Amino acid sequence: MSPRKYGRGRASERQAFVANRAGSFDPAALAEALTARVADVFEAGLLAPGNNVRRWVPIGPSVVRSKRGLFGASWPRATGRVRDLAVSTDGRRAYAATAKGGLWYTEDGAATWAPIGGWAERAGVRGGVNNAQACGCVLVSFGAGAADDFVMIGTGELQGFGRPPARPALGGRGVLAARGPAASASADPWEPEAGIALLEDLGVFELARDPASTAGTTSGAGLDRVMAATSRGLFLGTRGPAAAPHNGSFTWVARPALGPFMGLPAGQQPIVTDVMWLTGGRLLVSVARGLETPTALAPPGSGVAFSDDAGLTFHWVTNLDPTAVGAVPIVGRMSFANPAADRVYVLGDRQTGAPTATDAAVWRIPAAAAATPTADLLTGVPMVWLRNSLGKNQRDYDQTIAVDIVAGVDRIYLGGNVASPSASVWCMDVAGSALVPAPGVSRVGAPPGGDGASTAGLIGDDIHPDVHMIRFAGAAPNRQVWVATDGGVFVSTRAGRAQTFAVRATGMAALEANFIAPHPSSSHFAAFGSQDNGRHSRIGDVVWEDMMGGDGGGVAFHPNQSQLIVSQFFRANWGADPSSGFASPLDQNSGTVTISTDRESNLSAFYSGSATVRSTATVGRLAIGTNRVWLTDNLGTSAVNTWRVLPYPGGVAPNPRSGGGDLPANRGVGVPGGAPLAPVAGGNGPLGDVITAKWASPTVILVLFANGLVRWTQDAVTGQWSSRVLVAPAGVVLAPAVADAPDPAVTMLSDVAPIPGSNDFYLVTTGATAGETCLLFHDSGSRFFPTQLRSQLPPLDPAYSSVVDPEVTSNVYVGTVTGVWRGVRGAGPPAAGSPWPHTWTWDVNGLPQAAVQDLAIWVDPTGDASSPRLLRAAIQARGIWELDLKAATEPQRTYLRVHLRDDRRRLPTPMANPRLRPGSADVVPYASPDVVIRPKASPATAPTWRLGPADTIHAGNVPAYQLWTFQTAFRWIYPSVLADGRWTDAFGALVEFHRSTLPALAPVEPKINKALWDSVVGGTHLSPTGQVTANAADPLAVYRAGWQTPLAMDAVATEVDLLENVVVPRTLLDVQQVFKEPSTVDVLIHHRDTSPTAAFALLLWRSSASPSTLLNTDVTNLPAYVASVLAAGPVPSVPTGWDRPPGPARIPLSVPVDARMPRAVPIDVDLSTIPTGHFVLFLAIAGSTADLCTAPPVGLPATPKPPDLTKSWPHAALRLIRVTPRP
Repeated sequence: MSPRKYGRGRASERQAFVANRAGSFDPAALAEALTARVADVFEAGLLAPGNNVRRWVPIGPSVVRSKRGLFGASWPRATGRVRDLAVSTDGRRAYAATAKGGLWYTEDGAATWAPIGGWAERAGVRGGVNNAQACGCVLVSFGAGAADDFVMIGTGELQGFGRPPARPALGGRGVLAARGPAASASADPWEPEAGIALLEDLGVFELARDPASTAGTTSGAGLDRVMAATSRGLFLGTRGPAAAPHNGSFTWVARPALGPFMGLPAGQQPIVTDVMWLTGGRLLVSVARGLETPTALAPPGSGVAFSDDAGLTFHWVTNLDPTAVGAVPIVGRMSFANPAADRVYVLGDRQTGAPTATDAAVWRIPAAAAATPTADLLTGVPMVWLRNSLGKNQRDYDQTIAVDIVAGVDRIYLGGNVASPSASVWCMDVAGSALVPAPGVSRVGAPPGGDGASTAGLIGDDIHPDVHMIRFAGAAPNRQVWVATDGGVFVSTRAGRAQTFAVRATGMAALEANFIAPHPSSSHFAAFGSQDNGRHSRIGDVVWEDMMGGDGGGVAFHPNQSQLIVSQFFRANWGADPSSGFASPLDQNSGTVTISTDRESNLSAFYSGSATVRSTATVGRLAIGTNRVWLTDNLGTSAVNTWRVLPYPGGVAPNPRSGGGDLPANRGVGVPGGAPLAPVAGGNGPLGDVITAKWASPTVILVLFANGLVRWTQDAVTGQWSSRVLVAPAGVVLAPAVADAPDPAVTMLSDVAPIPGSNDFYLVTTGATAGETCLLFHDSGSRFFPTQLRSQLPPLDPAYSSVVDPEVTSNVYVGTVTGVWRGVRGAGPPAAGSPWPHTWTWDVNGLPQAAVQDLAIWVDPTGDASSPRLLRAAIQARGIWELDLKAATEPQRTYLRVHLRDDRRRLPTPMANPRLRPGSADVVPYASPDVVIRPKASPATAPTWRLGPADTIHAGNVPAYQLWTFQTAFRWIYPSVLADGRWTDAFGALVEFHRSTLPALAPVEPKINKALWDSVVGGTHLSPTGQVTANAADPLAVYRAGWQTPLAMDAVATEVDLLENVVVPRTLLDVQQVFKEPSTVDVLIHHRDTSPTAAFALLLWRSSASPSTLLNTDVTNLPAYVASVLAAGPVPSVPTGWDRPPGPARIPLSVPVDARMPRAVPIDVDLSTIPTGHFVLFLAIAGSTADLCTAPPVGLPATPKPPDLTKSWPHAALRLIRVTPRP
């Protein structure tokens, strides 16, 4: 089953799970329990790391790349959900509001992104499932530069609002505002939010500024006024006077007229899904009586109203009035676009028949400022939203409309969920009262008569599904179309023409992580599952790779065959990478089970955790859950693994689904039920689905269900299993009795953490107003004890995850909606009914405020005392962060890597490749990914066509280096081209289109021939600003760095750039074959600290006819040479036999570097003087102002060779190449 084909359209199912697991609360009990907390020190805001004590650092993903050949994915990179965008008129600067990862900023046309206010947190009044990093929308008044921009964020993500039992993924904490937050050095650049009491827990759909206002103005004619469309009505924010008590911040008041206007019950307000303030003062609002929820369709009754008194009174727009006699009902969310004057377009969904029979609709309001504005329904609207099997279409989750004007014609761009397998993004021109495909953009057929669209009007083929916003920038002929999606930002510089969108996600760490798994033996390697963005393994420092596509839940490394990563797509759909030899528990290699409709799969949690344990040196156990627990002991050791179910209440573990069958008689096998529990009916048990499982030992496993907790124990002699229910639904009398267990009906059970060496464990929950959120189960007393974490948390902040330190078992870590807490267990047990003493500390130095979905600890299985012990937190939505529990402080380390999976936390560097089967050959020490050689840009003579005169490069014939060479020039004509040596459908379509533009390049076909090569490679020149010219005096575009653009001509490479955008002619035995010509060496510098620092590189090289000679050179004096270079005084001579580039020995990195995004120093070297066939050994050294190569080599022999030095010294790395003539 292909996740790309079948993996979309499950937003409502996913939301049902996420919202339910987020927790809920009793508003009346909460109101009674609360006191104002605005001034609390705890809620005053998180600070950036103030010191190195217990300092968290991010390990990505700053970007995720798609695995080569992954289900035909047409987007090579991705990140998490972006809800809204604000883009400057020239497209150089932009702000991206992410669903749970805060606000991000770019000033290089989205080539790279950086977070704004990453440690900021607002003061909460009620607390609960909310934080300020959850963004619904952004409003920016652009100034001359970042310091002049006035930025406002409407916090709170817009899905599932107020529809029990669902809760929003994360509610908001008001509207944040600031002048120049992207230029601020403050960890919290935002003004105090005075409206928190009104706006907390809401989602803000849109912010609209009064056209008569000037952004940020505190008084006078330009007084700043902003209207907020929210999940609970309309609110007006007015900028207060600069003096106290307002101090220039906004004051927010409700505009409650909409409720009575729509005839809603007293005190109830509609959901306002969009707001627009027209020139002249008229206000337009789209209102809904409800939105689609995980359990119900949206009710009819949506419409569009207007107000001429800033929301005090309202009137309906004709034909968008839900109360009009005979009106076709409109359901759910609606959106606006205003191309000019008072002409407004509206996107919505009409119920034309049964509740599930809805059709996307676009209305035009020609004169929205008229006394009686009227909307006209347009025809030809495409299928913006695809329905799922329940009739839901994600309209309330994925929706946007934008309108441009091209040669006097209104051009409409629509965004929805999915047009399988990519995004539902459409471009249509308005022709009278109809929508038609836009010429030059979205017509079907090959050029010149068509534009390569696969469906008339569709332009989303290269865009990640689930679209939330479309914005414009730039001018024709390079009109930019920016699209915000669940996979990040995509940009076209050709007005959105089919096949011209490119992903722009680098640096934006906004993935919503679910479960994380550390590798059994590598301190670097890890994997995690993410919401709607696949399952990822770490392949670099901050670059991760999507292994499987689609959704991503539980993940696990096999404890013995650690090259195997098992992961969950959704529900009971589990797979392995590599996949050979893996059978899923339900299908069991039969090929007869359709997971999406399988009975047991649909009784499983949408996401759930898995559990592994090493039983013996050859046997590793893997347990995964549906509504029962499946166990395999022979994965990786048999041709195909087999499965059994843990029996309930006990006995021998059977296989109730042999051959993939699902016999009615076997459906209850292993499902907890029967006295004292309620009976199992049709395979459905009273404890519900499995949430996660944890091994307490190789024969004891704790399994957390939605409505209970069961411990299974295997007899070491007989192999039979017994079970004991430790948490059950209310009213169940357990025997043996369990005292003071939580009630699953009152609080969600989130996670369980065994205490090593005992039968005791911690159980964490989402909490309740009067209940504990972290409980300790004491086995010998058969009792749960509160730990008093609830009293430390803000009101109702839920806990989601927990883990016990395996080496300091008195320490427990709990992940909550606002960070990580460390509890130190005191003496006990206490008297019955009393709390077990714990000392709780908010362990968040350097950690951004965000929901911590999972925690895991890596421990070196060899017991090496010098190894770190790493606590990792999976965060929604800022990726994966780690904390070294063993080190008292985390030094600010600047380093280079020996190999891809080297984190420089263990010295000498381990050389095993954790992606391979244990016992495989070590990686070589002279092929560092941080030393990359490429041809120098803009050679004097263009590379020549190396194929035969009649040969072509096409989808079936792809010489990677030749194709890459062509792409390095072609991408300046078509910026969506990624120079990576790969042929994609989108690339082929652009080749075909380009051949249609010049008669000399005929015939029109997706193939590169000699004529096209000569035209592009030999004829594409660049001006100093990156504009394509035919002026032979300008430098050639070929070999210009693949990460540079007209908006960033001097950009330096990121980690993913060097991984993907440099192709070498050939590699033999890990030695790259490089041409004998002027070249550039990129040295990629890493820095383990979130505070940016100035960095530098040194580069030395030597050559020889023998690689052995180079690798056995004595480098005893090199550390001293580096120290001399870094010291004040004259630059020392290069050590004998080594060369270095002309100029300063210390070459500065042109941008600061931090842990979030390594950057490269480009260094020009001339290899034309190296004898043909000789080898060259490059030695790079990196440091920074924060770390002047201060780490001493560890374990260096008396007469060290280059590999010894690099493995022992984190500042050094090697690359061995062989020089060959260019053919």
